[in-house]
Amino acid sequence: TEEAIELANNTRYGLAASVWSENVNLALHVAPQLKAGVVWVNGTNMFDAACGFGGYRESGFGREGGREGMFEYLAAKLPIGPAIKPSAPGSAQPVEQADGMAIDRTAKLFIGGKQVRPDGNYSLAVATAKGKLAGEVGLGNRKDIRDAVAAARACKAWPDATAYNRSQVLYYFAENLSGRADEFAARLVQLTGVTAKAAREEVEQSIERLFLYAGLADK
Repeated sequence: TEEAIELANNTRYGLAASVWSENVNLALHVAPQLKAGVVWVNGTNMFDAACGFGGYRESGFGREGGREGMFEYLAAKLPIGPAIKPSAPGSAQPVEQADGMAIDRTAKLFIGGKQVRPDGNYSLAVATAKGKLAGEVGLGNRKDIRDAVAAARACKAWPDATAYNRSQVLYYFAENLSGRADEFAARLVQLTGVTAKAAREEVEQSIERLFLYAGLADK
């Protein structure tokens, strides 16, 4: 079964697929693991206006029909708010090193659920809006990117999780971000130079979006 799923997903396209089997339980086990916009079981080209139809990869990510398709033609009647002005790009400033003896720590990357050293053994200095050193991050190269993509494709815990479990993870994420909202807002002010009010609004909107999609995950 696993080999059949790998062979089916080994394609650049993913518009639709059909699973044929006398064992319906086996077909329902295979169908969610196929990277296709629509998967039919023991049939093909059975369309329903309530179900969105679209593709993966080179077949595109657009959706026709269903809830997603309605978004292309419907717009909520919301009050028009003030125009959002884009923030002006900051000027590049030299990074000032901190005073005193610094601890030599290796900036690592998070790949495949664990911290790993960058393949090139290089780090990148991150400056604040005022040009001072805020910290260092690992500088990845082509191998690090390849490893990250391979780890993401091999991860089955999230796709195999139930809708309820995915919603609980998003709720947990939102609750933790809410508990550290002041810390993240202060960090935004430090790194980007925006006002404290704007930084707080950005964090609060992020929390609202997380709670929104957590609620939609198991619906």
